[in-house]
Amino acid sequence: MCPHRDWFVTYESVDTGIVLMGNNTECKVTGIDTVQIKTHDVVVRTLSKVRHIPNMTRNLISLDTFEANCCRYLAENGVLKVTKGAMVLMKRLRPGSLYFLHGTTVISAAAVCTTSSNVDITKLWHM
Repeated sequence: MCPHRDWFVTYESVDTGIVLMGNNTECKVTGIDTVQIKTHDVVVRTLSKVRHIPNMTRNLISLDTFEANCCRYLAENGVLKVTKGAMVLMKRLRPGSLYFLHGTTVISAAAVCTTSSNVDITKLWHM
């Protein structure tokens, strides 16, 4: 879940769905799609099905979603690691009572699309 619309690489507006916060406040989901994060190992990872919730003040990543996608997580000595097989996908540090992602969000990524048949058809897509 993410409150920042400009962090989404792709975006689909939705008009349904709410998230119930810890204080029983309802927050509306206004969009859903993908966000890219540059992780601790400088690899850009794409998170899909991220919900855009403008009224939130923090980003949240669901460990249950990782587990549903065949990932494992282990927390020890103030570090939480999300792994898939032998690869560490994400690492989170716990400076207090919450784990904070060790990484940064990729904003304003650009992709280039080309075709081998006609170079003039090359397009630059700004995301």
